[in-house]
Amino acid sequence: MPRAFLTGFVIVVFVCGCRPNSDSAATDNASILLDNFPSYTEIISPRDYEAPSLRAIGSYDDGVLIADFNSDNIPDFAAKVRRPLTGAETETIREKERESITFADAIVACNGPPASDGSCFELVKPTIGGIAGVLDFIEWGDDEQSLESPPECASKVDARSGQKLLTLVEVHGLCATVFLPLDGGGYDSCVYCAD
Repeated sequence: MPRAFLTGFVIVVFVCGCRPNSDSAATDNASILLDNFPSYTEIISPRDYEAPSLRAIGSYDDGVLIADFNSDNIPDFAAKVRRPLTGAETETIREKERESITFADAIVACNGPPASDGSCFELVKPTIGGIAGVLDFIEWGDDEQSLESPPECASKVDARSGQKLLTLVEVHGLCATVFLPLDGGGYDSCVYCAD
């Protein structure tokens, strides 16, 4: 008698939805980020499908990207963070979408541990429903400079050609946001898109 077998596939998406375990240095960085932005409750790690295309995947620990973003030879750290929507934000969403859109994401970074007052920055403001893309730390060269940008951005990024820069990349998209460290602290941002 013939038998039929049913097989299935399970896709696992890794999202760290909790405050990190306190047993590692990365945990300290994650805790510092969440403590400096207390309305955020989660660090969002790169998803499995995003990881292979990231140049800095080895620099991630518990969803936190750790690298020297401002060229001071001290490791800095950044992450995509998530929080529940406020009541006012929920009111801006169409009624039929309110059940599925319940959070806002932001991109935050802190310059070098220990993060003292004024050394943590919100790089991308809260975005209802999430932020497309993932953080990477890439050397800007010919490939990236073939993307189009506003002229004021091009000169800033061109001045750093060959240096690694903190970048929010859309893995399957056509745009990248480059975060340029400012001398007095903080970051400026420029958006590059394919033509």
